[in-house]
Amino acid sequence: DPIAFDDKRLPAIGTDLSGVLGTVIFNYAYIVAVQSLYADRKPGLNFAASMWSAVGFMCVMYTVYGILGALAFPEVAGNLLISVLRADVPMVSKTAVFALSFALQPSIPVYVILLARNLEKVG
Repeated sequence: DPIAFDDKRLPAIGTDLSGVLGTVIFNYAYIVAVQSLYADRKPGLNFAASMWSAVGFMCVMYTVYGILGALAFPEVAGNLLISVLRADVPMVSKTAVFALSFALQPSIPVYVILLARNLEKVG
């Protein structure tokens, strides 16, 4: 059963950290939206507290999602899709993996709009 949680699949420090920088940079690409969000905030709103709580919540969610994935699947060599699309992986697991990628797609036009607004404000 490939979806059996096994703590041996999650070492404290991995042997290959080459993907860490890209993951951190792309998962925290929200930074381009901060200026526009700040300009649109309601008067009297504690913007720093709102941002830190949102970022903190997403850190927890990414960590939980990553830990559950690491515990559930054996070592992924090269391409994650090969591990996920195996015949012995339950359909609910396949659906959850692909649902996350589809859930992120609507954010792309939002970033384009926010960037355009930021450029207009700058001049």
